[in-house]
Amino acid sequence: MYDLEDFKKVPGIQPDFQAWLPTAPITTPQELAVAICQQQSTDFTTFNQMWNTYNDGHVYQRVLDRYVLATNHKGA
Repeated sequence: MYDLEDFKKVPGIQPDFQAWLPTAPITTPQELAVAICQQQSTDFTTFNQMWNTYNDGHVYQRVLDRYVLATNHKGA
């Protein structure tokens, strides 16, 4: 999240967004390198329930159904 401070201003982000994060945001390449080397797992369950409503493991199928399969059947 190297651009978090900018994104807070334009277009904007919810004021309590960082409170939802399961870990502190990584904002520099150095922090990213440290995080990768630590190989810590993160539980995104609660965050995904709040932020990624449709992150249920079935997104791929919904995309296929809506954009690929529906398109192929229109002309058939």
